[in-house]
Amino acid sequence: MPYNIRLPDGTLVQDIPDDVDPREAKRRILEKFPDLAPKTTFLGQAAELGKGLVPGAVGLAETALTGISAILPEEAEKAVREKVSGIATAIKEPFKAAPGYEESVSRKLSEAVGSTIPFLLAGPFGIAGRVGATALGVGAGAGTARTRAEEAGATEGQRATATALGTIPGALEIFAPFRILGRMDESVVRFGVESVKRAAKAGGEEAAQEAASEFAQN
Repeated sequence: MPYNIRLPDGTLVQDIPDDVDPREAKRRILEKFPDLAPKTTFLGQAAELGKGLVPGAVGLAETALTGISAILPEEAEKAVREKVSGIATAIKEPFKAAPGYEESVSRKLSEAVGSTIPFLLAGPFGIAGRVGATALGVGAGAGTARTRAEEAGATEGQRATATALGTIPGALEIFAPFRILGRMDESVVRFGVESVKRAAKAGGEEAAQEAASEFAQN
């Protein structure tokens, strides 16, 4: 069923075919009519550098859970993905890009950095952390491949094959973060781990998360 979208300047575009993704439809319209695109500024670009970190990290987790849920029966997989999508959308909502900055370089860069943070946070926690980071990367690769296969209208068998093959590039994703951790002084890593442990004892999960974020920033 055709749908409508409203552009950043308030213009309503009607009767868009339902087989066209809304983001792609908006991109095509603004590409054809550039005057309708909102103007971006240097300060606006700078603001997106910080705002994209959380959506990037949450997006990675959402994609990983999409890949992992593929091992479940179809109905269970669907239920899990709907639940995860709802939670992820709620978390990302306060950090959504300002109109016109959705595809900006600063936003995409920020989201890319954000998607690396979970690997960096898991890495210092020894073998267990690195196993977890590997599972996260493998799941994200599988989730990305499965989603793309679905968008392309693949059959059930083709989706399963794509999901399995997606684990390979997903596993490769962990090498860059692990190299970063490998170049860090051991005392820095040890300090970060101890900081998170102390924060967890003193203030619970939220304090531990803040300490971990500070460690990752450092």
